[in-house]
Amino acid sequence: MIMPISAQKDGDFQFWDTTSLEGKLFQNVKAKAEQELRFGSGVDYLYYHHTDLSFLWQTKHKWLIVGSAYRQVFELKNSQWKKENRPYLAIVLKRNIGQLNIESRNRLERRFKDASSWRYRNQVSLKHSGKRFQPYVADEFFIEHGNLSRNRLSSGFSFTVTKNIKPELYYMWQTSKKENVWVDFHITSIKVKLEF
Repeated sequence: MIMPISAQKDGDFQFWDTTSLEGKLFQNVKAKAEQELRFGSGVDYLYYHHTDLSFLWQTKHKWLIVGSAYRQVFELKNSQWKKENRPYLAIVLKRNIGQLNIESRNRLERRFKDASSWRYRNQVSLKHSGKRFQPYVADEFFIEHGNLSRNRLSSGFSFTVTKNIKPELYYMWQTSKKENVWVDFHITSIKVKLEF
């Protein structure tokens, strides 16, 4: 099979598959491991995968979570797999209004690749806190080198299969700036979260 030079073209339809395992280490500390695969070029080719390990601390304030994490990324570029090491810090602000959960997730990433850089990400999400079915909408923007470099608008729902298994399905529209041109992706995704 001949691999494409790039699996990321304007208007590309993609499928992302994510599996995570998370649980409490201590009373207020949670650990999470995540593996994600991304298929592009009309879902024909695997062009990206990452492994992520994070630790999150629920502070005495219910509205504030802080954490640190490390992500290793492999992305197919010019028919070669490129590696990126990405440690990051996270601050999550939360508030509940009735059955609506509002969350602002902030990340500051250090990207170690061919040319190292810092990147800031902020995702704001609104989620209905149903017992078995939780629809949501979210928007995330990325700032790198002082400029907006990416935006992700998504909508979907999570649901509870058992106490420990919580799948999530969503659609995402991602727009990214590549060489001063904005490129759009249309993404369907499934996440499976396993809790212990």
